[in-house]
Amino acid sequence: NDSSFASNMNGAGDRHIFYGYNLGGIPSGDTISGIEVRLDWWLDSTTGTNSMAVELSWDGGTSWTAAQTATNESTSTSNSITLGSPTTNWGHTWNTGELSNLRVRITSNSTDANRDFYLDWVAVRVYSNSTITASAGAGGTINPSGNVSVAPGNDQTFTIAPNQTYVVSDVVVDSVSQGRVNSYTFTNVTTNHSIAATFEGGWRYPRGNANNKGW
Repeated sequence: NDSSFASNMNGAGDRHIFYGYNLGGIPSGDTISGIEVRLDWWLDSTTGTNSMAVELSWDGGTSWTAAQTATNESTSTSNSITLGSPTTNWGHTWNTGELSNLRVRITSNSTDANRDFYLDWVAVRVYSNSTITASAGAGGTINPSGNVSVAPGNDQTFTIAPNQTYVVSDVVVDSVSQGRVNSYTFTNVTTNHSIAATFEGGWRYPRGNANNKGW
């Protein structure tokens, strides 16, 4: 609600814990690649040195990450900053089961004991790696293979190679045929995918002269 916000008068050194984030939409077992925390905050004055420090807990507040600090001082009510990134895990290897215990602790810092802090929004965004399941039938290989973890927004290329006397029969991506291709690239990956290669045997390389005699 843009008409209301939290205020912390003479707030230097004060801290508050936020919780109750609904982060259940990430599939169990996904690899957490990064977490962002957005702060919409401002001050009554930028006199002195002021900041907001953010720590995360994965166990309900018993343990905490090292702090990341917002130093974008402003008296504007539209002041905002995002700490973390899609590939920043705040020094902790997260699993999806810990997200229900996520806590965000914010500390107001100032060299002026009379500084007033205002906070309008503490939003959390969790990024998880996508999994591309890659498989190859008899007669060839796909590289990489198995369950391949891809960070959000990254590209991932697969190379398909038939064994001797085999050729690529088909490459199927997310249940859609791509034909007889020898490589395939997923771009800007943000969700799970699959890729499967099949091969045909009984082929051999031609021998003889340029007229292809001698097969």
